[in-house]
Amino acid sequence: MSEYIAYLKRQSKKYGDKFDPSNLAPQFAPYLHSWNRVTVDMWDKVRKGYVGVTTGWRPVFLLLHRRNSIGSTNILTLNDKLLEVFPRKT
Repeated sequence: MSEYIAYLKRQSKKYGDKFDPSNLAPQFAPYLHSWNRVTVDMWDKVRKGYVGVTTGWRPVFLLLHRRNSIGSTNILTLNDKLLEVFPRKT
């Protein structure tokens, strides 16, 4: 089971019918907490980082600058293009 599917199940259980994943851009779902670095075209410029998610009953994906970041102002939307994925370094 992917991290994304597990996340959806946890949040559905926690928030019930109030949970609304409609703002989660599906192109970033496979990279949620995979710790693969991604490159994204975000209208104004190309940015690199890791895919994270906000808390609450109506979450959005975030582009985190570092793996240990707590939050970010870079919200990933349906309009953002995934350009490249860099595999996780072990």
